[in-house]
Amino acid sequence: MKSKIYSSDYMKTATKGQLWIPALLTLGYLMAFPVMTILMLGNWFGTKYLTIDQISRLYELLWTDGLMSSGFIITSAAALINGINHFWYLYSSRKTDFYHCLPIRRQKIFLHKTVMGIFYYLVPYIIMEFFVICIGAARGFFSLKIMKMALMMTVMHFILYLLFYFATVLVICLTGNILMGALCLAAIFLYGIVLGDLILYYRSVFYRNSYFDEAFGIQKILQEYASPYSLGKNFLYAYSAGEYFSLLAAVLMVTVVLGVLAYAAFVKRPSESAGKPVIYDWVSVIIKFMVVVPCGLGCGLIFYTLPDSGSKVVWWIFGLVFGTVLSHGCLEILYQMDFRKFLAKKHHLVLAGILVIICAVNYKLDLMHFDEYLPDRKEIAAFNADLSGILHYTCVSQTEDGFYKNIGSWTGEETVLTKEDGIGENTWKTLERVISKQK
Repeated sequence: MKSKIYSSDYMKTATKGQLWIPALLTLGYLMAFPVMTILMLGNWFGTKYLTIDQISRLYELLWTDGLMSSGFIITSAAALINGINHFWYLYSSRKTDFYHCLPIRRQKIFLHKTVMGIFYYLVPYIIMEFFVICIGAARGFFSLKIMKMALMMTVMHFILYLLFYFATVLVICLTGNILMGALCLAAIFLYGIVLGDLILYYRSVFYRNSYFDEAFGIQKILQEYASPYSLGKNFLYAYSAGEYFSLLAAVLMVTVVLGVLAYAAFVKRPSESAGKPVIYDWVSVIIKFMVVVPCGLGCGLIFYTLPDSGSKVVWWIFGLVFGTVLSHGCLEILYQMDFRKFLAKKHHLVLAGILVIICAVNYKLDLMHFDEYLPDRKEIAAFNADLSGILHYTCVSQTEDGFYKNIGSWTGEETVLTKEDGIGENTWKTLERVISKQK
């Protein structure tokens, strides 16, 4: 049986009853590729002001932008569907006993299900992509360059498929029931984004020099690269801009790590663990602290911003304690499926509370000296001065005699401040004095 697990007859037998997956994906890729291409070409040819050369250029851009984005949506859905479908049996003790009693090593089972998932994904994808090439050729747009773009799009989408697929499989292999699996699956795609927003709001509330409209530092990493979805989305942007090699290396590395972790979690997963919320105890501890600390900080921030009086700090402390205790208790209930375990493992609660206090005090007292940071003069090209109640956000520059003047908006070359190597020395010293005395 081991030698036949990858045979065409066995794969055909395993596919019976699951044809709805490739059928559904075929419908999705039909809308994402051929239908979208026909609509876009129809719009371009219906415009009187576009030449054939311009439409040809737009058609090439469609392969690197429009089809990449629409295909990414269906590809991510395909990875989720295939990952859940092939490893869903792990949540059932009866099905788990059946599969693990077969004379097949778990390594073979994992590889077989992964191959089947790739097969379900690639067949509809390649067929619909071939139709797009035919549609373009019928309109007179066919060349080796188009074929190269089609091949590149296939490779990029396949990498993103594996990224989402292994992330889904890893979550299923680490959890033992549907509820915890759904929560962890949502968390792996949203956790970085939510945590990044939490850092952003804490900076905007407690730091005078925070810039709300632009992500940077750890916040940017969390929001743009800490989840498969955000990483894949930013990879698409980089691919469309033609500057994707460094990000491609990061995507490949994350995909390999997720694949190895999913493989190890599946192979080492105890058969009798079906129904247990989290399979590995050390994973449940990590998840607890990753959830409890941000929940405590987030709840504290909500209570801090509600009152307008001088009792903000009191309500902030109440929110920190309330959020930490509530989130810890809810997780313990989910872990042990018993409402009486709300305050179980108090040492975890105390440690999480200490971490919440450290983070809160850091923002309140600015222990990292965020507001005191000033870049080197040569690194500063321009700056904003908020003249509250007068001119709102105003651009200022330094004149030759050392004074400052309002130069309107940031549009136009006249808004660039003074020298090529940065702002003027007097301007930089003024900023330094403002930062040192702003408290």
